Amino acid sequence: MYRLSFFILIISLLSGCAIQQAENAYKSGNYQETVSIIADYLDKKGTLPNESDSESMFSMVNNIVIRYENKIATASDGDYGTKISAYDNLLSMRKRLNNRFYDNHIRFLTGKYSIEQLNKNIAEQYYLKGKSIKPSGKDSHLAIAKAFSSGAEYYDYQDIKQLRDSHYKKYATLNADDFYQRGLAAVKTQDYASAATAFFSAEEAYRQYGSYKNSSSLAVKYDKQDKKTVIRSTL
Repeated sequence: MYRLSFFILIISLLSGCAIQQAENAYKSGNYQETVSIIADYLDKKGTLPNESDSESMFSMVNNIVIRYENKIATASDGDYGTKISAYDNLLSMRKRLNNRFYDNHIRFLTGKYSIEQLNKNIAEQYYLKGKSIKPSGKDSHLAIAKAFSSGAEYYDYQDIKQLRDSHYKKYATLNADDFYQRGLAAVKTQDYASAATAFFSAEEAYRQYGSYKNSSSLAVKYDKQDKKTVIRSTL
């Protein structure tokens, strides 16, 4: 009898400790930590605590979901960062609480969002972000490509991969051409060392797609020319 009472006391203390830790994390704004503390406790226990403690735990999880949902709902159309962050946090929660024995107590999350849907939502926001960037130079093409690339890591949304590849290639083309033009300008001033470096850089910038114009041969040509010039200057 005493052993049973002692065991019940220990369980109650552990439950109270877990709730206190979760509440502290929640009040500090560490919402993912809050979820982890609750999930770790329930996973180890294997059963639900008493009704009051269960309600406290699941209430915190529900409030966290509502917070993220409110961030999404109140974000402006172009505030992709806020929406991506909120969806990503919901995704982390959804994965952490997937297929748990207490699933019927967290249907406000698991019944509302599937892991696939959250991945798709995040990809869609990255897609819209990429579409919103006006292509005005090589850096903008790189930013667009990175947005599509980030989205594609979550979900193959519409033509996100094709657009990612297209803008990466456009960036590589413009970047290589910048180096190429620098090389041509250096040749005009007979700065063969800089010319060779620029043409080598143009070749490297476009390497994934092949050779850029005749940058490879020009790099070799002006590297040799530079060495000849150095030799002459030492004679």
